[in-house]
Amino acid sequence: MKLIEKLTQFTSIDSTDSTAYTHGIHPYPAKFIPKLPREIIRECTKERNIVLDPFCGSGTTLLEACVAGRKSIGIDSNPIATLISRAKTTALTTEEIQQLIIVIDQLEIIDCATFRFQATWIPKIQNLNHWFQASVINELSWLKQFLLDNSQGNLQNFLLCIFSSIIVNVSNQESNTRYAAIEKNFEAGSVITTFLRKLRQEAKRIVQLSEMRTVIKNTPIVYHGSTDKISSALVPDSSVDIVITSPPYANSYDYYLYHKWRMAWLGYDIKKVQDDEIGSRHEHSSKKAPISIFEQRMIPVMQNVSRMLKPNKLAYFFVGDSIISGEFFDMETCFREMAEKSGFAFVDSSKYTMESISRSFREKKYSADEKKMQHILVFEPVKPKTMISCEAAVIAKPTSTCHEVDLSCSTPKDKSIVSLKSGNEYSKLHGLGKYPAKYIPDLPAWAIQQYSAPNDIILDPFNGCGTTTTEARLNGRRSIGFDISPYACLLARAKSSYLDVVQISDTTKEFLRFLSSDDSIKAKRDLFFENDQFWFSEEALLEIETIRDYILQNFNDALRDYYMAVLSTIIKPCSFLDESQIKVKRDQRKVLKGVSLPYTEMKKALVKYKEIMSSGKTIGTSTPEAIIINDSALNLTTHLLQEEVDLIVTSPPYINAMNYAMNNRYETFLLSLVDPKESIEFQTKFIGTERVYAKDYSSLHQFDGESVLGKALNSALKEIFNNEPKRSYIVFKYFSEMRDVFSQAANTLKDGGKFVLVAGTNTITGVPIDTFGILVELLEDIGLIYERTFHYEIVKNVLKITRHKTSDIIKYDGVAVLRKEAAK
Repeated sequence: MKLIEKLTQFTSIDSTDSTAYTHGIHPYPAKFIPKLPREIIRECTKERNIVLDPFCGSGTTLLEACVAGRKSIGIDSNPIATLISRAKTTALTTEEIQQLIIVIDQLEIIDCATFRFQATWIPKIQNLNHWFQASVINELSWLKQFLLDNSQGNLQNFLLCIFSSIIVNVSNQESNTRYAAIEKNFEAGSVITTFLRKLRQEAKRIVQLSEMRTVIKNTPIVYHGSTDKISSALVPDSSVDIVITSPPYANSYDYYLYHKWRMAWLGYDIKKVQDDEIGSRHEHSSKKAPISIFEQRMIPVMQNVSRMLKPNKLAYFFVGDSIISGEFFDMETCFREMAEKSGFAFVDSSKYTMESISRSFREKKYSADEKKMQHILVFEPVKPKTMISCEAAVIAKPTSTCHEVDLSCSTPKDKSIVSLKSGNEYSKLHGLGKYPAKYIPDLPAWAIQQYSAPNDIILDPFNGCGTTTTEARLNGRRSIGFDISPYACLLARAKSSYLDVVQISDTTKEFLRFLSSDDSIKAKRDLFFENDQFWFSEEALLEIETIRDYILQNFNDALRDYYMAVLSTIIKPCSFLDESQIKVKRDQRKVLKGVSLPYTEMKKALVKYKEIMSSGKTIGTSTPEAIIINDSALNLTTHLLQEEVDLIVTSPPYINAMNYAMNNRYETFLLSLVDPKESIEFQTKFIGTERVYAKDYSSLHQFDGESVLGKALNSALKEIFNNEPKRSYIVFKYFSEMRDVFSQAANTLKDGGKFVLVAGTNTITGVPIDTFGILVELLEDIGLIYERTFHYEIVKNVLKITRHKTSDIIKYDGVAVLRKEAAK
């Protein structure tokens, strides 16, 4: 079920939900149903995410966030709201709990007839005697002073919150929701008795809450003030992962009036709270303010919330329809119009009757009240696009100022910077399967055509998804590709194999017939892995396994690889994974709206790739086969002979820039390529991996000071180590392993053979690393002869990468050509 559909089912608060944890610590009008933020937080966030409620009220969202182990921020202009929010979400220390017990013990033996009382403790409040009995005034005054004298910090917040919660109960006010005075005739000691009863009840709950590690580690930040006035110094731009809030319903409540006597006893400025409140009855009924006033006050709030929210993240607004001066207002329409003026774009919505939520919102004299609905509105921020200089550019410009070069016709000059014109007619074939950080096929095509002859052997030690080996076959060369990833090898085999177009057409028809039967879906899964149902629905997992099993049972060799590659293309689209990010993150939009099921997506993919394969731009039967070896480039000489290779073309992994194992984690699991139990160990085998152990980077590692790597890197390694030891070791390990790979690769290269390297640069913890330049020097140090280098602009960046502030963006890749000479 889609999340937005699930949320419409939570229309009432059951008794256990309203008092779970510390939710019932203090009365508050129109409370958020805890299930709503709980479900959104569970489905859309993970640890270290920040949840924002800009109208936090009594802290329902904040409490659900900290219980779930999420950081959170709450903002409210009502000081009673922020007092409650802090009290109900803050764990008490052992010492504070001990003091709480002492306070309870002392209050239990108090004799109200004899306690020491000072008249100066009575607050100077107009009409106090009308709303409170004389004995109640004395007891409240004494109790407040006692609590202030016997507590501080978080414990004092908690005790004052309990104090606030009983004030209406011991007043002459008829009820929490009816502002009228009646005579109640409280007995002496009623205040202390009422306070103690409530304190004992909530003490048990706060003690239980204080034992929860998630709560201890995730105390919310609560700001008292208007949300539109919260600066970037308090909540930085684009720092929040999700917004979950229920803004005030226009003309439905006077929150300031509901808490008037609580604020009076606690010394808060009632007039300021009244003025700061948005949408109050006082404003829209008493003062006859139109809906436009509500909108004028709400838009700056929404603008500031949009500023705080990260790009591509979602804001959930729970709003109710309103009636002002007898006129009905559909608040979905109002909020969508306000959102357009506030830097938000509409994403989705749903609604359900308000009657089942809160009868107190209905204005019975208006028949239109029967139409009132509760709306769930989902928005995302629209971030302004800023112009940046060429030097600071994070993504290459759509129109290049560099000299444009068509590699099929010419070779760039030595040390030039060019913009490459892509003219590869086989680009659709290269799109079979999704793999990160692919380099453009024009480069290996150019290198193969320029530096090899038909039937020569082309080697790519970092073959990835097979761009080099595919181009080698298309150009009539034999090829060998290494990669540690079985998923990469699967794609490389699928793209570089001969496939009979007629056979693909026939088997696709059979496949589509199989997928048209719902009865074919298996009843039980065979494969399970950690958080599988967080990233996929159970139905999706069953369908993926069914498709995989069909492929394994019905196809062999090249055809099996082809269909497995096609299946791989639908795994992320059928998951809750954010496909625009390198890091494994949940896509809030997918969770909200749901995703297509694998059977549906596989049908589309089968037709799409059948058309590509039928276009004629594929590998023929006469071209030599590619040999794809699923092993590390550190083991080249285990598989290859000395001087066996005519040309090496490769683009090594970048340092610390791409976690291939994690990026394709779920493809490898669901295609049965990697055992989930071996996933962590598998990640350690990648060159440039982040998966290193603390024992290895506890001390600084450096190269021989007289070596090429020592001269180029030792200073940087030390600087990085001072910033972050782990990153320093990753850099050291990367270049150590690249030296080994290059040495082995050069050994397999024939005399006169060329080595074509494609690489970029990195910035690690703010320290620039000229990866390309250092690798070229390393190849020269091994004995290869420099011929030329050039750099080209990266004009397409598929992934929306949000990099750490100490990282840098790879703006240009470098291409180097070196030659192996015969030993003299």
